[in-house]
Amino acid sequence: MGERSLRIGFTLQNLRDLTEAKGAALQLAHIIHGLQGRGHQVTVLKPQPGRRVLLTDDLQALDYGRLAISNSPLFKIIESGIRRLQRTLKLPYLGLFESYRFYDACLNNLSEYDLFHERSELFSIGSALACRRLGKPYVLSLDADELFELAYAGKPLTGIRKIFATWM
Repeated sequence: MGERSLRIGFTLQNLRDLTEAKGAALQLAHIIHGLQGRGHQVTVLKPQPGRRVLLTDDLQALDYGRLAISNSPLFKIIESGIRRLQRTLKLPYLGLFESYRFYDACLNNLSEYDLFHERSELFSIGSALACRRLGKPYVLSLDADELFELAYAGKPLTGIRKIFATWM
């Protein structure tokens, strides 16, 4: 029996540069190329400067493709105001706007895909929430427990950041 080709949404909410030939970027490039080599369609969704999200099927063209999803002007105004307030009051970063942007991008661009794959990053839940809403399988790759790594490095999360990261 033949293997069915899948449409895979590969979401990278926090990894900005996938063209580096080292570390997580290199590992992810090998995973993506391996899936493509098996005949699967892999579409990468990743952040771009200017609070946009890039959608591309060509890993080599990540910096050149421009099929971007922009947010409404109202969302950008609200986000800017809340970020300014957050900085002024020194409130903890929780990645809520980035997660919402990815949730929205997944719903509007990858809803017909068979599954989503994401590399674990702290405060990155947009594609997981989209999978839950769409009833799609969600594959999460992780190298280590990020909360443990931070604690081991002497930078443990505390307060609301720890509660939120544990929930995520």
